[in-house]
Amino acid sequence: MPAFSARRFKSPDSHWWPAYFWLWNDSLDPEVLIEQLHDMFLHDARSVCPVPMPPEFEPENFNNQMDPPYLSEGFFQRVRLVVEEAARLGMSYWLYDEGGWPSGNACGRLLHLRPDLVAKVMRLENGAWVPGEVPRFASLEEAGTRLRHPDTDLLDPETALTFMETTYAAYESAVGEHFARTIMFAFTDEPAFRPVKPGEEVPWTRGLEEDFRRSFGYSILDRLNAFSHSSSRLSSRDKEARIDFFDWVSRRFRASFLDTLRDWCRRRGLVLTGHLGGEHEALGALEHGFGNVLLALGGMDAPGIDVISRQIFPGKENPEFVKYASSIAHQKGSPYVVSESFALYGNGLTPQQMKWIVDFQYVRGITLLVISSYPLSTRDHFMPGIRPIFGPVNPLWRYMPLLHRYIARLGYALSL
Repeated sequence: MPAFSARRFKSPDSHWWPAYFWLWNDSLDPEVLIEQLHDMFLHDARSVCPVPMPPEFEPENFNNQMDPPYLSEGFFQRVRLVVEEAARLGMSYWLYDEGGWPSGNACGRLLHLRPDLVAKVMRLENGAWVPGEVPRFASLEEAGTRLRHPDTDLLDPETALTFMETTYAAYESAVGEHFARTIMFAFTDEPAFRPVKPGEEVPWTRGLEEDFRRSFGYSILDRLNAFSHSSSRLSSRDKEARIDFFDWVSRRFRASFLDTLRDWCRRRGLVLTGHLGGEHEALGALEHGFGNVLLALGGMDAPGIDVISRQIFPGKENPEFVKYASSIAHQKGSPYVVSESFALYGNGLTPQQMKWIVDFQYVRGITLLVISSYPLSTRDHFMPGIRPIFGPVNPLWRYMPLLHRYIARLGYALSL
């Protein structure tokens, strides 16, 4: 454990300062990118996490106009421009691994390369369990928000390998010399497998039955009727099958996707971070497709949480899910515990409330904050609905450096 340094407390390293989700929702004009990066730097937001938002990402909700196209040569020219300027300014750049969210689709490109990696299920049809796949959409515009659970099979190790070839390796080619310096963190956002839906379907993948039999000594195909009805009608045999299946998919999800991304990052000096979706409630482990929450977070070297929609707020009974991430980090001996905060909190959020929400989390182990969000464009229809919005359009922006400095020093001190 490093000793406390008064000098570093007064001026913490850049990664301790809040990182803004910088929504790249419009044309990536180089002059605008540099101007906004400088604006964040001058307001003591010394970390930045650009979130590519291509036109094909949820068009009915965002109608993004990002150009050049996601993962194109022109796109990576802009990435390199921003990373090099961030390096010159002494800022940190967080690598966000998707075009929109959830992670694991490469914004639809993965299945164009490997259609066999589509998410698979066993469906209950007329009293019998039959293999199936999630719907294949002709386009992402047609799919819309139905892709919120990935349509790729994150239980198949080939998916993570193809995903990394498409995204992570492309970033390495463009800005790999900045890894472990300006770029310290890679952020994966709400990855998931298909959730269990009793009476309808369960997630599946190639080789599941054989591997399950080796692990538990019986065929899960013979016990799938444990998922054909509600939990109130379970026999002891059904309960055993459900528990074993939940254990299997939890371990496979971590091993096939999260551990694969983490190991790739470790070999390059990066720290894998991010969060799951719906981890604020216990039923999220069943309904959101990440399985055992502590096991999944253990696949990240900087485990994180997502604090949205006033899940934590002054004056209410607040959940303790912050401790999921901090407990795992303590077990790992990691100083990094991440929170993405303030999305969907509304434009009425005050600095006093923001400080209270930060304090609630940091005293429970958080040390790094990603703030949502700073949009590239707010013109016309680009003013996103995930408010509050930070930057010059926010009349409180001029005062935010006070909070940014407080958060940076708090994170550095509590990491010790």
